Amino acid sequence: MAGHLLSRRLFTSVALAVTLAGVSFGATAQKSVELLNVSYDPTRELYVEFNAAFIKHWKAKTGQDVVIKQSHGGSGKQARGISVITPNPKTSGGARGNYLAAWEFAKRKFGSDAQAKDFITELYANVPVLDTGARGSSITFAQRGQGDVSISWENEAFLLEEEFRSKVDVVYPSLSILAEPAVTVVDKIKLFTIDEAFGGWAKAAKDHFVDGGSFDQIYLKK
Repeated sequence: MAGHLLSRRLFTSVALAVTLAGVSFGATAQKSVELLNVSYDPTRELYVEFNAAFIKHWKAKTGQDVVIKQSHGGSGKQARGISVITPNPKTSGGARGNYLAAWEFAKRKFGSDAQAKDFITELYANVPVLDTGARGSSITFAQRGQGDVSISWENEAFLLEEEFRSKVDVVYPSLSILAEPAVTVVDKIKLFTIDEAFGGWAKAAKDHFVDGGSFDQIYLKK
């Protein structure tokens, strides 16, 4: 997105070690723990083997038994169970970048603004609270423990990674928005400008963020 995704809990088995690292081990260190591995349909067989290997690795490393249950389905179905933290695009410039990056990603993936709007509607249906700014969302996610994934700008993601270390993972999207002034450029991420995708900030604000714009149309107040 307009930066990066921060994930806290287990939604792909790549995060297994991080998830377990967040468990408090003490006198009950040998007590078994149960995890849910949520992923897409085509990864079912892959994770059967991956999870078995991880269970063996974790047992040898810690002596603790791990039970991993799997949940697989279409990407839209699986995504509905994930709570997302992102600021309010009515009050935050960074949040507008998040919103527009997600919109353009969906438009390019699915082919139309109508389908992008449907995607954004599902995304924001999973947002439990809209903070007024990026730092507020970071506090909500990292300190208050709300949400499973936070959409954040790169500098904010790095700050949280530095402060909370193994409690969060930084996930780089395949497509992101070009935000200036740029801090870091990663060659593998395709970038688009506001002018290119939305006709400039003025038009983007009119179409999406004014009262009655697309954001107001899709976001249901909690």
